[in-house]
Amino acid sequence: MSENTQSKKSSEWRERELGALWSQKGQSREYMTGHFLLGDSKQKVVIFKNQNKTNDRAPDYVIYKHVERDGNTSNTQNASTSSDGDNLTPTEEIPELLA
Repeated sequence: MSENTQSKKSSEWRERELGALWSQKGQSREYMTGHFLLGDSKQKVVIFKNQNKTNDRAPDYVIYKHVERDGNTSNTQNASTSSDGDNLTPTEEIPELLA
């Protein structure tokens, strides 16, 4: 594949990109952190596996909006930001819905 074709293919994917996720290991289970691009703004999110899945129509994962409060704390967990700005470390209880 020529360099021009490779570059064009890469830029097409870049234009379609909506965000990014990173896998994390918490004290009690794994989860993901990341962000979604909404217009010109970036919304940080925290994603947990749905441990209350009772049927095939229930979601596999639940996405929570990261909300800053009381110094880097999300609405579901305390947050400490790393160099990439999206890594969060849970230190509080997991939401009851997901426990």
